[in-house]
Order: sequence, then structure tokens, then C-alpha cells
Amino acid sequence: MDITERSIEKLLQEAEAGNAEAQYELGYHYYKGTGVDTDIGEAMKWLSLAAEQGLADAQLTLAIFYEKGEGVECDVAGALKWFHLAAEHGSPEGQLVLGAIYEAGEIVEADLKKAASLYLKAAEQGDTNAQLEVGRCYDEGIGFDADPEQAEKWYKEAILNIDACDALFLWQLDANNQKNRERAARVLRIAADQGNITGQLHFAQCYEYGIGIEQNGQEAVNWYRKAAEAKNSSAEWKMGLFHEYGYGMDPDPTEAINWYRKAADQNHPQAQIHLGFCYEEGTGVDKDVEKAEKWFQKALKWDDLSSVAYIAEQYENGWGIEQNYGRALRVYRLLADEGDALAQCELGRCYEEGIGVEINEEEAAKWYRAAAEEGWATAQYELGRCYEEGIGVEEDAEEAVRWYRKAAAQKEYYALWKLGLCYEYGSGVKSDIHEALKYYREAADHNCEEAQLHLGLCYEDGVGVEKDLEEAQYWYRKVAEERQKPFHVLAYSYETGWEVEQNDDRAARIYRMGAEQGDAEAQFALGACYEEGIGVKDDMKQAMDWYRKAADQGHAQAQLRIAEAWQYGDGVKPNRQEALKWYRRAANSGMAEVQDMLGMRYQFGEGVKHDQQEAAKWYRKAADQGYASSQARLAQLYVRGVGVKKDIQEAIKLYQLSAEQGYPPAQFDLGWLYAEGDEYIRDLEKAVYWMQQAAVNGIEDAVDWLKENDFGLPEFGDEL
Repeated sequence: MDITERSIEKLLQEAEAGNAEAQYELGYHYYKGTGVDTDIGEAMKWLSLAAEQGLADAQLTLAIFYEKGEGVECDVAGALKWFHLAAEHGSPEGQLVLGAIYEAGEIVEADLKKAASLYLKAAEQGDTNAQLEVGRCYDEGIGFDADPEQAEKWYKEAILNIDACDALFLWQLDANNQKNRERAARVLRIAADQGNITGQLHFAQCYEYGIGIEQNGQEAVNWYRKAAEAKNSSAEWKMGLFHEYGYGMDPDPTEAINWYRKAADQNHPQAQIHLGFCYEEGTGVDKDVEKAEKWFQKALKWDDLSSVAYIAEQYENGWGIEQNYGRALRVYRLLADEGDALAQCELGRCYEEGIGVEINEEEAAKWYRAAAEEGWATAQYELGRCYEEGIGVEEDAEEAVRWYRKAAAQKEYYALWKLGLCYEYGSGVKSDIHEALKYYREAADHNCEEAQLHLGLCYEDGVGVEKDLEEAQYWYRKVAEERQKPFHVLAYSYETGWEVEQNDDRAARIYRMGAEQGDAEAQFALGACYEEGIGVKDDMKQAMDWYRKAADQGHAQAQLRIAEAWQYGDGVKPNRQEALKWYRRAANSGMAEVQDMLGMRYQFGEGVKHDQQEAAKWYRKAADQGYASSQARLAQLYVRGVGVKKDIQEAIKLYQLSAEQGYPPAQFDLGWLYAEGDEYIRDLEKAVYWMQQAAVNGIEDAVDWLKENDFGLPEFGDEL
């Protein structure tokens, strides 16, 4: 609503007169900065006055502020006090949150009866989420005796409110709670059967993605169709996607157009974009660039373009639709041309990484700059990185600092960390370790793992601060608890000098931190440090100890390294049986090259008993992972019927898979089969094709065959 000085003045008068509602409303305006300048202190003052008069909404808001540390120090006890008061004064949301607190038992002693009682109080006031929670409590016997009929009653009560289906959708997304996902599917079925269109839409999603129910494309289509026939635009759009890509049905571009148009006519932006693509590419309709542009522009008229941006993400990542980098790039460009800073930044990334377009660092920097000048913090950071590394612009450390500083002012934590590095190493600014520490601390407080590790290292080494091992360990523990990337990623940066000054000692120390926390990658890397003397004195015994720790967690490369050590006597006395044991473990962990090697050993009896069936087993494991040499070796066994039942068609299939990856022996063998095999598989054209491929790749027998049969030899690099 429009807030004028006059209405604020009136609110202030009423608030000063002790009106709790006015105090609450005034506090809200100070918090949001509507009609007045944002002032958290003033917001807290008025909210506190309203809360102390017993206004439940104000008490609930204060509780959330104390919980999140907004305007006050984070205070769990303070938050709990205000949640209690809000619940006692009848706030359904307060009762719901407090119920969850008592159920979780993390900041108070768990009390399931109290939790269920609080859920029930909120549910009886019509709170949809609470009604679902009461149903769940009766379902599982949480605080109440298990009672399926009561559970069903409350679920049905909840789904009378259309918002309940959206709440159940959040249960669907709870990947860590399979029971909740199954329950969501069950309750959404009730809603869908009762004709709740939103319920039908979300129940269709359960079938589409296999959430709480077995994935079933045909059932997904059936339920989307019901919602679409009730003119739900999201379901109409989905029906268009299914017909275009053939999910749960045969592809039908013409029918896809019909559904896209229905949704697009209801101003569904994603359908409008897809309809634009169909006209642009001539999918299901005659190509018409003008109509394509018309639909693109309709989609771009929405105030909130996030759903359009999501289409680009879908195409880029293949989420629910066929991956298509070209279409992803097209959507980013449409949005970028409209001045959308997020899309401009993403377009810069596409040009930098070659997503849907050839790598063009100048274009990348151009689009990062466009978004950066719009104030987009991530783009400001990326542009700073471009100047630091000379990506699409001339390397300029001072300009890098300027853009990092802009992003850091918006609390972009990578930019804060980068500024710390610039000050520590004197890049673009005068070296100042105390200023570096200031930025490291701020980035660390925003959970930037790299900054937290840098702080730990500074305290451990006494760089800019007094040595303090306890403080160092505090920051290392923070990383262990909150890390967004494993230790070995940062350690590798120090080992290679990627984005930081190369430092083997730091690399080894960070690998050790991760290794001691049980990170298998870090354990393997620390083993390599001891083996090669990187940041530590070389010590093969220590190396083997760390390799074994990683190997015991199923780290395949560590298992392979241990096998090789036993095979060749690296730090241990050679032992073929011990080597074979570890090779087998690496193979069982999925290393295709080791599976292939084991297959050869069993096939030819090298260090093991000759066993063609065992050879075929290991070749099959590697072949199923697309390992070309194993596909070819297994094909040979099928041709000869050794270790497997003879099957020429299976052999051809495997040779084809291997040959298409460019494996020369498979190309020759496949050509030979087509040339010299049984009459029903002979195909001279295919034989020549694959023999020519093999010849280009250096197989002399293929060259001889082509010469003997008077076929031309292709020149290297010719398209065949």
C-alpha cells in the first residue's frame, strides 16, 4: 500500500498513545523501509512495545528476529520466549513453529505430546500446515495414539484449502524424509480424486519424477491432462512438453503446439517461450520468425521474469526436458537484451565456458560488465576476476580490486575473500595483512569456506595476528561443519597455485585437515603428498597409511595405488596376491580401466587361474560403463563363444559402441565381420567404411585389406 508522510505521522501518534496495532505496523514500516527510511533499531523498539502488550503478531516477529539475529544478537533463548508468548496469545504460526521446536528437541527437551497439542491448536484455527502436521502425527503416532481415521480426517480438512497442495509439494521436495514424500503422494491423490486442480497438478509431478510413488510417465500424463482440461495453464504447458519430447507418449509436435498455445493464451510465460521456439525452428508449425518473436516478447512483458530464466536453466541442465544449450543461450540472450542483470551474468558465463556458443572471452567480459554496471554483485565479482586473470580484458589488478570492492559492498562473499587475498599479497593495492584479515573475517562470517580456512591458517602461522591454535581450530571446525566444498579443493589450489599463491606447505596442511575429518579425497591426496614429498618429507609408509584410510572408504584411486604398490614393491615387499586383492577392490569400486585389466588377466591367465567366464564378467562391467577396449574384448568373446554363449548380434553391437568411440581394433574387427562374416550379416559398404576408419587410425591389417580388395585409402583427416 502507499504510505504517505501523513499516514506515518498518524500511525506514530497512535503508537505513542499506546495502540499496539499501530506500534506493530510502525515497526514493520521501519523494518521494510516503506514510507520511512529503514531503521532496524526503530523497528525493534516499536515491535517490542507491541509485543509487551501481548500482540501475537509482534511477538512472533520478534521471535523470528531473535532466531535469525536481525536487529539483535542471535538469541535462541529470546526467540523461544517470544515463540511461547505468541503461541499462548493464539498465533497459529507461533503454535506451529513451537510445535516443531518441541518435536525436534534440539533447543528444548523433546516433548512429542506438547508438540502435537500445539499443532492441534493451530489446526483448529484453520492453519493448513498445522492440519497436515496433525494428520502426520496421527499417521505415525507422534504425541497421539496412531489413528488412521483421524489422520485421514485432518488431511481431508487441510486439502479443502487449495494452499494445502502447495504445502504438500514442499513435502515432496523433502528428499531426506521418504515417509513425508510417500505421505505427500498419498494425500495429493485424495485431493486429485476430489477434483482439486492444484492437487492433480502436484500429484502428476509425483508420477513424473517418482516422488513418494513409483515413476510412471503414462500416469503423469493422465493427471496432467485432467488439470489441463480444467484449464490449468501449468498443466497445459506440461502437456505441450510431453507431446514435444514424447514423455509417456509418442512425440507429436502438432499436438504440442495446441497445448502450448492454450497455456500461452493464458499468459503462461514458459509456454509462450516454448511456442516461440516452435515457430523459430518450425517444430509442429511452419517456420515463422515474426510469430516466434511475438511470443518471445509476450513472455518478456512479465514483471517477474524468474520463470522465463528457469527455462534457460532447464535447457542448460536437462531438467525435465531435453538438454539444449542453444535454446538455453537464446533465452539468456532474450532476457539480457531486456536488461535483466541475472541473465546478462549467465550469458557472460556461457561465453566464458562455451555453453551453446564458441568460447569468446571478450563477449563474456562484455556481458559481465553490463550486469555489473546494473549493480549485480555476482557479475561485479566475475568482472573483477576477468581483470585479475586477463579474461577478455587486459589484466589490471587495480581494476580487479575496484570491482571486487563493489561486489564486497553487497556482501558477495567470494569478492570479500578475493579482496582479502589482494591485500595479503599486495595485488592491485598496497599489501596490508590487517586489512586482509578484516575481509577474511567478513567473508568467513558469511560462511565462505576459503576465507574460514585462510583465517585458520593465519592464526596457526601467526600471520597478522598472534599465533592462536585454539582460534585456528575454531575456524577449521567451522569449515568441517559448514563447508560447501571439500578441503581437497582448496588444498589443490595451493598445490597448483590456482587463484592463490602456490604453497606446498599449506596444501599439505589443508589436505591433512580434511583427511583427519574423514574426507577420502583429502586422505588420498595427503597420501600422494607423502609419496612425492609435497609440503612434507617423503615417507612411503605414511603414504600407504593414508591411502589405506581412503581405500577403506571405497576410494577407487587409493585402492588402485595400493594395488600398484604391492605389484611393483613401492614401499612394501612385492606380493602378487595382495596386489590382486586390491585390484579387485578398485574394480568393484567401479574403475573401468581396472575391470578391463582384470578381464585380460583372467582371459590370458596372467597371475590368476585362466577363467574365460570371469574374464567376460569383468569386461561386461567395464563395457557397461562405456569403456571402449572392454567393449571390443567382450565382443571378441561373443564372436568365439568363449566364456559366453556365441552371439554375433551382441558382438556387432559391442564392436559398434567401441568403434564409434574411435577404438581402432574394434573398427577393424567390425569391418572384418561385415566383410567376412556369415552371409546374413555381410555388408560390403559397412565393411569398407570401418576398414577405412581403422586404416586412418593406423591399423596396418586394414590398409592391407583395402589394398587387396581394390578400395581406396582415405587421407588422414578425410571425413568418412
